[in-house]
Amino acid sequence: MLSEDKKYEEEFANLMNGLAESVFDISDEEIEEEIGEDGDDTEDIRQVLLNAVKSCRQKKLSQARESYKRSLHSYQTASFEIPQNPDDKRKLIQSMIGSLIAQNQSSLTLQFRDYQDMPDEDLDGVLKQLFALNSKPESEE
Repeated sequence: MLSEDKKYEEEFANLMNGLAESVFDISDEEIEEEIGEDGDDTEDIRQVLLNAVKSCRQKKLSQARESYKRSLHSYQTASFEIPQNPDDKRKLIQSMIGSLIAQNQSSLTLQFRDYQDMPDEDLDGVLKQLFALNSKPESEE
């Protein structure tokens, strides 16, 4: 036997389905006439419905943007111990890449890059990215 909440939800769904089906049975002119009788503007109602559909469609996009902003903020505010010597930085990069490859990080595509030719000022950025990638939780992969 259904609980009271389930019965209510089922009755509500049946009512809404019935209303939706009744709208399918009437012509556009009849709908516009009914809306006009209530003093509403069809264009206003159309815009409300279009905005609701657009909002619903963009919900995942909005959630993804928020997640991206949180990740970016976390990355920008994180602090890492980075060696001062460029040669030590290059060694650390190679070591971290080896570690990530050993963990089967399929998102890492830099394994064959030669960091000996990279300008020294770019090494800190690469190290920060590798630290962030290495500390990324399993669920985000």
